[in-house]
Amino acid sequence: MFAQKIARRLSLPNGGFKATIAFYPNLKYVVDKPQWSRTGPIEQPTLILYGKADTLESEGAYETLLSAGYSGDIRVVGFEGAYRKFDELGPYREKHHPSVGNFPKAFQQKAFDISVKEVGQFLSQNLR
Repeated sequence: MFAQKIARRLSLPNGGFKATIAFYPNLKYVVDKPQWSRTGPIEQPTLILYGKADTLESEGAYETLLSAGYSGDIRVVGFEGAYRKFDELGPYREKHHPSVGNFPKAFQQKAFDISVKEVGQFLSQNLR
């Protein structure tokens, strides 16, 4: 997400980005930070996929993002009951990170299946 926001500073067309797909981007930890507001706009289409049961994510952060008025089309898809790494095979487990504490991770078939469809549609719409 930050890479797209600094795209104007790069010498490539569109900063090298035509579109962005972000899986569980931890937006709640950056959207209110000065470095987020100091970087540029989101001008390219963006798809964000996250689990609504992921304690590192926040619907409020996505509401803030969507209400910011960026010119790029932003689609946020949250999956009910899905944890972080819903797209990575593995049972429920907890991971520890020094700055955020423990958080759950687990594969969820329904979220995975829907995310595959969402990504396919997004790529068809934006990269053809």
